[in-house]
Amino acid sequence: MINIKILMSLVSAIFKVAITFGLIFNISFTAAPSISTGRIALLIMFILYGRSAFYLLARFALSNKLFITLTSLLLPFTVFWLGINGTEDSVMFSRVFWFLIFTVLGAFLYVRMSRFDLNTAMLFYLLATMLQVMFVFYSVLSPEFRDWVDVALVNSGNIDFSEGVRFSGFSNGGGAILSLQLCLGVVASLVLFTQMKSGGGKFGLVLAALLITIATLFVGRTGLYVSLSLMFGFIFFSTRSQLIPIFLIISLFGGYLYLQSMDLDGVEIEGNDVKLARTFNWALDVFLIGESSSANNLIAKLSNTREMGVTNLLIGSGRVSELGPEVKNYSGHDSGYLQALYALGLPLSILFYGALLGVYVRMLIPLHGDLKVIGIMLVFLIFSLEIKEPFIFKYTLPFFILVYLYIARIQCLNRVNKKYLS
Repeated sequence: MINIKILMSLVSAIFKVAITFGLIFNISFTAAPSISTGRIALLIMFILYGRSAFYLLARFALSNKLFITLTSLLLPFTVFWLGINGTEDSVMFSRVFWFLIFTVLGAFLYVRMSRFDLNTAMLFYLLATMLQVMFVFYSVLSPEFRDWVDVALVNSGNIDFSEGVRFSGFSNGGGAILSLQLCLGVVASLVLFTQMKSGGGKFGLVLAALLITIATLFVGRTGLYVSLSLMFGFIFFSTRSQLIPIFLIISLFGGYLYLQSMDLDGVEIEGNDVKLARTFNWALDVFLIGESSSANNLIAKLSNTREMGVTNLLIGSGRVSELGPEVKNYSGHDSGYLQALYALGLPLSILFYGALLGVYVRMLIPLHGDLKVIGIMLVFLIFSLEIKEPFIFKYTLPFFILVYLYIARIQCLNRVNKKYLS
């Protein structure tokens, strides 16, 4: 006879993984584009955990007054610019609003759903990521699935998936943001690795990290490079046994050498239009030609940035998009820092990013050991990636970091208190 308690726990876990999947990948369907899975997940979590999440948020706000006050004041500031510029470009207002909802409130709802347990929070994220990894691999193998996704889901990116070079799994756009969402699954596996004592369990986590990294090959270089950097950084700075992570790196390096030895131009999947040679040449360009085309593009675009007057420098313009025959960046560049500078002005941009960094540093202080190593890598990561794109306003990365640092801080403080009370 099935144990009812175990069955209910399993159903609850599956439900929470589904909520996590919907929240982090925020999928919109063409049938109802404004009703995304992220908004549904937030609504469900708010109904279930809203009261306790607001209590946590209030305590967080008391400890981080500058950040919460400043971010909240950005809303009327962007509304002011909407009144001047018109409502055609409401991107900055939308970014700030959803940053507060998804990143800040959403993080505390997720903390409450995870019952303040770091392993639970990371496990939910890792399982949701592995589900998306399965969709990525399936999209590589199945043109029918890609065609269905192209019709059923809103394509919010600028990637032509019909080329058979890059793949979106079960998401709206693929590219850098999806690859980054996936690579955070690698972070989740590293966190669980530090908490686990079982050798078999650690091997499973390493295998999961390896599969996620392989999946980023087909999705976006950003996630691929970040995954590799995080794993190398963890191995270099970790205080734990290095045997299994070293196995992972050897596996990745061996796979790279194997790809180098293959003639992928002649590799085909029957009935499929996948172009593996172009996929791997694009994903591994920094290794194959010694430089990154993405980095070169970022540098080249600096010459396209809009001229800035003194007024714009001081109070911004409220603009992110330049409307016309094609919607372009008002700043002329993809960098999150430059887009914030042109929209908010220099003083507010410095205050916002500085206040966010202050929140992270304050939460990092009580951490120790591998938890602190991973936290420092995440904080360095978010401010480095903002050079490329406005990832802070694409919610998943700052959401993940806030969840991680908040629960890890509680965990470390509890250990210290127990030590002194025992």
